[in-house]
Amino acid sequence: MSHAPITSREIRFANRPEGIPTADTFSVAEVDVPSSPDGQVQVRNLWMSVDPYMRGRMRTRKSYVPPFEIGEPLQGGAIGRVEASACDGFAPGDLVQSMLGWREVFNAPRPLFGRCPAPSCRRRRCSASRACRASRPLSAWTRWRSCGQGR
Repeated sequence: MSHAPITSREIRFANRPEGIPTADTFSVAEVDVPSSPDGQVQVRNLWMSVDPYMRGRMRTRKSYVPPFEIGEPLQGGAIGRVEASACDGFAPGDLVQSMLGWREVFNAPRPLFGRCPAPSCRRRRCSASRACRASRPLSAWTRWRSCGQGR
């Protein structure tokens, strides 16, 4: 485990867009990531998801998920590799999934991660495996059923 901080980048939500999001909706920030403290895991994201539900989180309307916070990293599905672990259950090299999204390297508590379960994920085809389990197919099927087309 390294004791020197790592410089990482994260994509932050800069402002609520009027209409379609543009580059100005986001900002890139460099942050220093220290060694993972006790009970935390340090992860380097490999794949980050961009999903349709994220557009709704850019607004402040009532929704089933809270809106993105201005100045904070975007949240969303991601798969990463454990760089260092200061807790039981994960070791360097393990592939994990989280909703901590748009950042390169970060520390977070162990309960926020799940082990990447698919055998294909462990063979470096993780992005395809993740896409198969993503919410888009379920959302499309649910909408199709609710409109009466699937009865």
